[in-house]
Amino acid sequence: QDAEALPALLGGLPLALRLAGSYIAETAAMPWPSLAAAYRAYQSAVAAGRLTDLPSPSIGPRSAADQSRQIITRTWELSLDLLDRRGMPQARTLLELLCQLAEAPIPYQLVMHPETIRASELFAGMDAVQLWKLLRALAHLGLIDLPETSSGDAASASEEPAVLRIHPLVRQVIRAQTDTVQKASHLALVAALLHRVTDSEGLDSSEDPRRWHIWEALAPHAFFILIAVRQLPNPDRRAIEHAAYATHLTGHYLRSRGLFHRAERVHRAILSTCA
Repeated sequence: QDAEALPALLGGLPLALRLAGSYIAETAAMPWPSLAAAYRAYQSAVAAGRLTDLPSPSIGPRSAADQSRQIITRTWELSLDLLDRRGMPQARTLLELLCQLAEAPIPYQLVMHPETIRASELFAGMDAVQLWKLLRALAHLGLIDLPETSSGDAASASEEPAVLRIHPLVRQVIRAQTDTVQKASHLALVAALLHRVTDSEGLDSSEDPRRWHIWEALAPHAFFILIAVRQLPNPDRRAIEHAAYATHLTGHYLRSRGLFHRAERVHRAILSTCA
């Protein structure tokens, strides 16, 4: 009965149910009692959230979207609080960082460079092992989709880069909750990460058909970050340079592919931003 009541509380939203199920399964596996180890306890935790009570389901489309955001916020806040209690407070920051990227699969093995990340004040001192643990923890609770990958260099000429995915609603709400100062810090780090990976690939790589699958994965994120940095109230010059350089190389890739209209759009955006 408790299990049947939970979907009604969560509005039948599939992502909310997945997050709730992942959270309950994880806490139920612990050898000690937990706040949300059972369906009823989870319902009580959601009902005691910081947001107002759930509105009536008989509402218009716009209100329904707002209701979904509220439901999702309640469910993942419980999951992030669980990671906080487990000594992984940076998981929240990492999720916020990932949500600043474009609505496309994220080639995390290429982009999430441990040395560049640990140099940032956001993740001071974090090593590759800790970064991987945070990604696995977010995936285990259903906050990101991190498929199993084979070992080795996933960015080789013969293999597709390993990617992770974020539900569009999660990305949308996380972005809305991130204030301007935090967003600027996140975008500066993402721009540095994209600059590093595109620079390491180089101009020759962008014109090499054997490497085009890598550039296809990077292109939407580079262009998106360039526009996002440009729209900040007081954009950081270094972040603009990093984003513009990464987008410049992806523009060369698009031109090499014969995608001239997309390439022109990219280079015009770079010119406008730098001017």
